[in-house]
Amino acid sequence: MVDAVDGVSRLWSRSQLVGPVLGLLMPLPFCERLTMLMPPSLFYGRRITEEARSGEPELAILAKLVSRGGTAIDVGANRGVFAYALTDIADCVVAFEPNPDYAFFARWMLRGRAEVHEFALSEEPGRGTLYVPLSDQGMVLPPCREPEASALPVS
Repeated sequence: MVDAVDGVSRLWSRSQLVGPVLGLLMPLPFCERLTMLMPPSLFYGRRITEEARSGEPELAILAKLVSRGGTAIDVGANRGVFAYALTDIADCVVAFEPNPDYAFFARWMLRGRAEVHEFALSEEPGRGTLYVPLSDQGMVLPPCREPEASALPVS
């Protein structure tokens, strides 16, 4: 098994390589990479509390919205916050995140609690473009902002 520091350094190296290959620079911010050194329960516990208060109130009542058991699917998993919360409710959680850096982050932090797949979902087969909002400094932004977006081909 790879230790946490090695995982973060691999993500750093991978982020630096993925951008130029695609003509983009879309690495996780440095603080996100450092977060990978935290215990997942601490990271996700804090994120779930913050998100439930500030932007994702359904996280606070997820157990009332989702039936126990079965399989839960998280489409557009990003960092895996919903996937983590769903693991306490569902027997199996499957998450989909097309951004390679966020898929790696979620896979690393979920540590087997959920199955993370690095691709986008659509109602039709084929290739498409994932638009990622970027700040003026080139950092990936949350979807609530409206700066220029860079495109990431997905299939």
